[in-house]
Amino acid sequence: MREVLVDTAATCAGQPAVVVKSDAWRMVVLPASGGKIWELEYRPKAFQFLWHNSNLAPRPVRFGTAYDEVWSGGWDEIFPTDAPYVHRGVRFPDHGEFWSIQWGYELLHEANTVILHLWSVGPVTRARFDKWIRIPATDSTIQIRYRIVNQGAAFPFLFKLHPALQVNEHSRIVLPRCQFKPDPEFSTWFPVPAPAFAWPCGQKPDGSSVDLRRVESREAGATLFGYAFDFEHGYCGMIYADKTVALGLAFQRHVLSACWVFASYGGFLGHHVVVLEPCNARHWRLDKCIKNGSALHFAAGEVFEAAVSVVALETDQENVLSRTLQSLLAGDSCGG
Repeated sequence: MREVLVDTAATCAGQPAVVVKSDAWRMVVLPASGGKIWELEYRPKAFQFLWHNSNLAPRPVRFGTAYDEVWSGGWDEIFPTDAPYVHRGVRFPDHGEFWSIQWGYELLHEANTVILHLWSVGPVTRARFDKWIRIPATDSTIQIRYRIVNQGAAFPFLFKLHPALQVNEHSRIVLPRCQFKPDPEFSTWFPVPAPAFAWPCGQKPDGSSVDLRRVESREAGATLFGYAFDFEHGYCGMIYADKTVALGLAFQRHVLSACWVFASYGGFLGHHVVVLEPCNARHWRLDKCIKNGSALHFAAGEVFEAAVSVVALETDQENVLSRTLQSLLAGDSCGG
């Protein structure tokens, strides 16, 4: 395939969908459901990276709905908060204001590349959120650029990517050399506050060790939640050893200085999923971020920008994925 094919007349789960197909990728985006990337299939292996909730189809929801009640899966963006937060009497909804609203879109073309440009305006903050998804005809690297403009009064915020990845017991989480701080509120293995430790070797309350790279089966009934920080490099990923395929995300660590890991091995609503969440903040509650200094202050008229490169590889080796992601960062293909 020497060109990228786009179908803007498609539907998915009864709603409009934009389907983009290249040599490497088949992507489905749902403008009416927060501009969600619903499908991210690596075509040479016919492998779907994104997790889908078998009990809930994606659908437009009422603004302000609790996220977990309608979480269908796929890839969302979270802004300006994760947990609900009240700023000067104004409520920022659960997981922010953009995942549940309509986005506009247009198609742009550059040589053998299609750029899907999506945008929306927050009902609460009035911030304008644009994202550009760049899909080349033949390469297996997708580039996504984000730009948010504060068109209203100043407010604090966090920004977080939220790709939910399907997993099995052969999968492995990939992070660079870093520190990891578990959050006891949702972590089965770390039920009380504990100091950060070097990824991936944690210690359970009974003194036994746990390798956090390893994805547990659904039968484990466990949940892991926490954030990685002090990265050697800005990336995260997942290896699917039984499929000999891997997914990696490369990002600018001076912009997204943490990467949250939410892993439900049957422990959260019975889900079996891992969400890798590059983020600027070191807590998921905005009030805590303000206290620890990791929340950003969004002045009137200010612009926030971030970027991520998404790559698929046919490998089951962590060092191969890591080298590729480091190369992307060195080439600044995650957006300078």
